[in-house]
Amino acid sequence: MREKEERIKELLPDLVQAFRTAGRASHVRIYEGEDAIKELYESILDIKGLSKYDIICSEKDWLQMNPKYFERYKKRRSAKGIRTRLIVETSSIAQMRKKDEIKDLSEIKFLPPAFSSLDFSAGAYIFPDRVVFVSYRKEHVATEMFSAGISAFMQTIFDFMWKVIA
Repeated sequence: MREKEERIKELLPDLVQAFRTAGRASHVRIYEGEDAIKELYESILDIKGLSKYDIICSEKDWLQMNPKYFERYKKRRSAKGIRTRLIVETSSIAQMRKKDEIKDLSEIKFLPPAFSSLDFSAGAYIFPDRVVFVSYRKEHVATEMFSAGISAFMQTIFDFMWKVIA
């Protein structure tokens, strides 16, 4: 009986979150800490029917957060046939990533070098039904916004940048 009670206590936060978001098209989830960020990335691989998504990020900061995990994540994502388009900073790490873009099922464009002095330590991930913002440095926090409208807006910004960048 105590084991069941403990299990219910473990599940209660998830059940409360499911109840709060049931029936709503739009809602937000917050992920705090490195383990929670990994949970977020694992959930991306589980999105049904996902074949591609777009990213604006700092490749070097993303990889430095947990190099081994994110190298495995890239391989698992591409093994599932999920393509990405990335707009990244101009860095040696991002340049190396460009060399593997065919193997990684990715297309990569670089921000102009003039932007390299900007603090570009976060990322925006754009999906058809949600947008995810991740801070890669000290905070290790992410916000997942389920909103078709915000997703469409961010997709428009991404597509504009994609067309403008040589």
